[in-house]
Amino acid sequence: MPPTDAPLWRRQLTALMPSHAAGRRPPPGGYVPVALQFRVDGITRALAPTTPFTAASEIGLSIRPACQSATGKWAASVGLTWRGADAYSRLEFDPAVEQWLADLANLNHEIGRYYYWAGEARWQRLSDFSDAGLWPLLRAGQQLGVPFVGVTAKDEIHLAHRAAIQANVAQDGDGLRLTRLLTFDDQPARAALLGAIGHSGLFAVEVGSGGRAVTLAPAQPRLTDDHLRLLDLRAVAVPADEIDDFMTQYYPVLRRRLTLTSADGSVSLPSPVRPVLVGHVAAASAQRVDVVWGWRYGPTAYPFGDDSLGTSPRDDAAEASIVAEVEQAVAGVPGFVGFQLRAAGSFGGGGGLQARAFIETVLPQLLDRPDVEIVEDQPLPQYRDIAAGARISLSTSDSGDNDWFDLGVEITADGIVIPFQDVFVALAAGRTQLVLADGEVVRIDDPALARLRDLIDEARALDDTPTGPLRISRYQAGLWSDLADVADDVVQADAWRASVSELIDLVNRGEAVKPVDLPKGLTAQLRPYQTQAFEWLSFLHAHRLGGILADDMGLGKTVEVLCWIAGAIERPDPSVVRVGGAPAPFLVVAPASVVGNWVTEAARFTPALRVTALTETLGKSGTNLAELVAGLDIVVMSYAIFRLDYDELAQITWQGLVLDEAQFVKNARSASNGLARSLPARVKLAVTGTPLENDVMELWALLTIVAPGFAGSAKAFKQTYGAPIARAAMARQRQRFTAHVGPADDEAIQLGADRLARLRRRLRPLMLRRTKELVAPELPSRQEQTVAVSLAPRHRAIYDTYLQRERQRVLGLLGDLDRNRFAVFRSLNILRRLALDASLIEPAKYAGVPSAKLDTLMEQLDEVVASGHRALVFSQFTTFLAKATQRLTRAGIDFAYLDGHTRSRDKVIARFRNEDVPVFCLSLKAGGFGLTLTEADYVFLLDPWWNPATEQQAIDRTHRIGQTRGVMVVRLVSQGTIEDKVMALQARKREVFNSVLADDAGETSFASALSVDDIRSLLD
Repeated sequence: MPPTDAPLWRRQLTALMPSHAAGRRPPPGGYVPVALQFRVDGITRALAPTTPFTAASEIGLSIRPACQSATGKWAASVGLTWRGADAYSRLEFDPAVEQWLADLANLNHEIGRYYYWAGEARWQRLSDFSDAGLWPLLRAGQQLGVPFVGVTAKDEIHLAHRAAIQANVAQDGDGLRLTRLLTFDDQPARAALLGAIGHSGLFAVEVGSGGRAVTLAPAQPRLTDDHLRLLDLRAVAVPADEIDDFMTQYYPVLRRRLTLTSADGSVSLPSPVRPVLVGHVAAASAQRVDVVWGWRYGPTAYPFGDDSLGTSPRDDAAEASIVAEVEQAVAGVPGFVGFQLRAAGSFGGGGGLQARAFIETVLPQLLDRPDVEIVEDQPLPQYRDIAAGARISLSTSDSGDNDWFDLGVEITADGIVIPFQDVFVALAAGRTQLVLADGEVVRIDDPALARLRDLIDEARALDDTPTGPLRISRYQAGLWSDLADVADDVVQADAWRASVSELIDLVNRGEAVKPVDLPKGLTAQLRPYQTQAFEWLSFLHAHRLGGILADDMGLGKTVEVLCWIAGAIERPDPSVVRVGGAPAPFLVVAPASVVGNWVTEAARFTPALRVTALTETLGKSGTNLAELVAGLDIVVMSYAIFRLDYDELAQITWQGLVLDEAQFVKNARSASNGLARSLPARVKLAVTGTPLENDVMELWALLTIVAPGFAGSAKAFKQTYGAPIARAAMARQRQRFTAHVGPADDEAIQLGADRLARLRRRLRPLMLRRTKELVAPELPSRQEQTVAVSLAPRHRAIYDTYLQRERQRVLGLLGDLDRNRFAVFRSLNILRRLALDASLIEPAKYAGVPSAKLDTLMEQLDEVVASGHRALVFSQFTTFLAKATQRLTRAGIDFAYLDGHTRSRDKVIARFRNEDVPVFCLSLKAGGFGLTLTEADYVFLLDPWWNPATEQQAIDRTHRIGQTRGVMVVRLVSQGTIEDKVMALQARKREVFNSVLADDAGETSFASALSVDDIRSLLD
């Protein structure tokens, strides 16, 4: 430091100069110098007189850390390890150099495997170090001033910036000579001894008088097996009379795999023959074009995509360039998104529009390219746009079934018949044109056609045999009326007209953990959400589970953890490892800036806990860890001390490891993360308000610590979650900033949402996160109960009969769920209504069949009403609610009723809220949201739904802010029916579905999120 009376500028700049004030002060004599020592392996044999040629695989480089003796000689020293000084060493090394050595050692998993001190300063092969960080670390060592030395004083070690290995062709008399040529920073190496360092680097050894000069550098490009074989190659002499064979047969192949040069310019190396992409085009019809691709090199042809690239004189780089350019050009044409060249392909998608685009748009682009040749094997079709609009004709005819009639649909344009199935497929894909087999192109953007498609889909779904001929039931007068409205011509069978004319006229007219007692020694008044965190942590600890406490910043994570530790100390587990006769303590690792805060907070909120903080390493303080921890409850230290004292810390099996501000270990490759993973501890807890900041893989890094094995390998986790979630985020960003978004983005967003939902489900037991915005005053408790209802014997027989019929029908439709979704869900709806009451299916036939669910409901309501409680009763089926109100009327229980047809909605709600009405019956669709009914404290759900969010909305009508009593939720589930399966499906699915099943009138919108496997599970 300059004297206080020094000029101001000196004092200001001195403050910017490097200083050891913030770290370890150097000893009086300075730090012990450390060098990285290099040794050439196998050089003795290489220099033997009997060895005329040395292959690269016969020599190698090894390294080790070394100290300088008083005589100036560099050698390994007692007390020096690959991670710096050992615990008993009296040597003082620069901390930055020690850290650099440790980082270098971490690149070699062999270091420390067989030695207690995790890496004695022994020779290690340079090729055994991980390629990823080796060369930057070597460069960083030089920047730290670490000398690179050899085994003798005359040895020289040079680290170049880049190296490359090439095959050199030179004139040799009348013939040619092929040799290996190694360059460092673009300069040829004069040394005869060449070697490789794994696949990432190259080195050369030049032997001089008494010493060796070693030059090494990272290889650019990265070495391939071909490069390594070239390094082992002796000089190759090609006789003059075989030069032509070399140039035509060997040179093209070698040029593709290696870099060939003529350093002295004595040989003019020929340019390769440019390939031509040849496409043979034929049209099976105007709706499909077939193309067979191949390559031509001068007069020689090769099939596209064959495996001769490794042995034939072909140029794979040129071929790849041509393919990429063609794919890019074609991919810009509508209908060819994601286009990829294949040996043979057919273009007929988009209702024939792709074939037209290929012939009229793609082929002209390809014909203009000099490296593409198109051969028309037969005349290509011509396309003609039809200006006339489509005309729809409908007809009915007798099908032989009194209740069903065959429905005929004919679509024509300019007198040409258009298959209506082709029209519907094209409309479903969002296309506005359709190409016919002879080349006519018809516009199909008429709204009447789109409406017709929807109605035909509905007709198929309502048909008992939707895979057979198109039919319409005589009861579907409304559907027929809608069909007739969009048709230009209608022809009705006499039987149809006689059967449904009156109907047509009528239509035309009109989950939580168990509570745990708070520790006695706690002086803090916990908020409800903090108590929940304490119970969650206690649950994890009791089950020997780790977790991530990810509460938002400022919500008191420290006191939550201290409360948990205090509870664990008050109720010790017999299985906890003991140290010195007492249970092992908890180890808290935190940033250095908050270590003291842990001690302060512990003294404030849990004064009974015995806590100490380690602010310096055990070696420096001379502390014996076993003696220190005896009788302690918590040991707190910084991440730096944790790394430096890890070997001693690992001798104890800690009761728990707490990683505060755990984002410090979010990098799975960091030393702290690896040490935290391997430290013996009964449970491990990561505490952070930001469990991930940049990438989902940061979350994986934390999970590998607190829940080893839960998240699988990094590769699997990235493929399953990381990559899809990242792609979805990019697609959403494109949607925000670009006008056009392709279907690939929509698919990516959907997949990402699905994977994120799945990840959240997996994480739910192991991660607790509450934000400041979401933490609200504690609501009264909510109890949930599932009541199993057994069907009456006759009801059971009816249900089983229908189940077998509907199961066979649905399973036969699952091969094309998108097309048959309406019929599938119609069958599921039948089974759901039948599980409630058989008369909902056939009122007259099954009017006398008892409903066990209504009986159970009335038994429950009798007790609830008698006890002075009030109840909400929800069902998705209004006809079943109507039956419930009939039973309430007979029992003399007053009630209110609300469904989608209720006109005086406000009056009905006010009556329940302001009068002494004990029961409110509501349809789930009309009353499941937008209401506050905190006057009730019971909720009955009569028919379970596979979307738990829908049920949650219903429950939240009463369990919400303003509720002062505990809420009881009762689900009535018919045993051995589809309702059991729905409850199981609820447990598996947590995402919110896009749509729900509606009422019991047959009008159904569909939850497209249900997969084929989900539907199968409902029928098993």
